[in-house]
Amino acid sequence: MQKVIIYILSTIFIFTYSNAQTDKEKLFDRIKSDYSDLNSLSLNFVLNENPAVKGSLMAKKGNKYILTVANRKIYCDGKTIWNYVPENKNVLVSNFESHGESASIEKIFFKFTNNFTPVKLYKNQTGRRGSSRVLELKPTEDNDDDITLIKLIINPDNLDIYSITIVRNYAEESWEISNLKLNPNIADNKFMFVAPENVELIDLR
Repeated sequence: MQKVIIYILSTIFIFTYSNAQTDKEKLFDRIKSDYSDLNSLSLNFVLNENPAVKGSLMAKKGNKYILTVANRKIYCDGKTIWNYVPENKNVLVSNFESHGESASIEKIFFKFTNNFTPVKLYKNQTGRRGSSRVLELKPTEDNDDDITLIKLIINPDNLDIYSITIVRNYAEESWEISNLKLNPNIADNKFMFVAPENVELIDLR
């Protein structure tokens, strides 16, 4: 009898685990279908660990983005970065290549379907966002980046992403996402900063 019970429990576990494996693959395939042709996006964000850190992001493939945080605006057209603080009346200008960010906007939003693979799917236990799920993704191969895991809190019905957690070797950041819009029409010249009058340009290139 004991062997029979163990066999039944083992069968249930294997079946459940197998379904979980299938579910995470299916969900990720749906995400890839929606996000693999992503060309631009806009969203608002809040850092869960410090709600005072909040802002907005408008981005386009090719490392083009406008990042607004507190009293700072960062523009990038894929070649040049303008770091503008209005109250200081100056803007720092630098080359994009010199920043070398592993957790870049391009990688997280426009390339994650190619650079990451699903490892776990489970119900969100935070009590928020109803029947949302947590999808864990790991890098597809070892590389020089320090990202070890990405967690998405996602609505499995319409694929809305509520939260993104980035786990690094030394830290973990969790960002609440709202007003996410996929493929809005954004002209390339939108990402080029034009300094207002009386603003000093400090060129670090």
